[in-house]
Amino acid sequence: MSIGGVPTAVFWDIVDCKIHDDLNIVEVTQNIKKTISEVGIDGTEVVSIRAYGEDDGKDHDFNSAGVTFTHSPAAARRARHNQILVDVLAWAEENPPPANLLLIMGDTTKEFENVILFLKSLNYRYLLAHP
Repeated sequence: MSIGGVPTAVFWDIVDCKIHDDLNIVEVTQNIKKTISEVGIDGTEVVSIRAYGEDDGKDHDFNSAGVTFTHSPAAARRARHNQILVDVLAWAEENPPPANLLLIMGDTTKEFENVILFLKSLNYRYLLAHP
């Protein structure tokens, strides 16, 4: 089913779901938008992408790719996930349903599951991508 004209946000843990060595951030962003379109979410013009993690020194220019980057040390997984949760809820507050969420991350915690179930009950749509 196509969901057009509604906000779509991507929240991406780049520590648990790294950028492959043979790709740059622009290519990854294009792949994310392509995947969103392939699963039936027509939102490539309204997609916001937020990445959380450490700069791996590979000169990824998040800003030029339209990605909001939040620095979070790799060792601080719980703090990083808490920041993602806070940002998901803040985004949901600013973007009432129908709206779409894509979480790109490794294992999720019970807190994530509870937040996603809550947002789903409010008519948000979500996808969870694992590495």
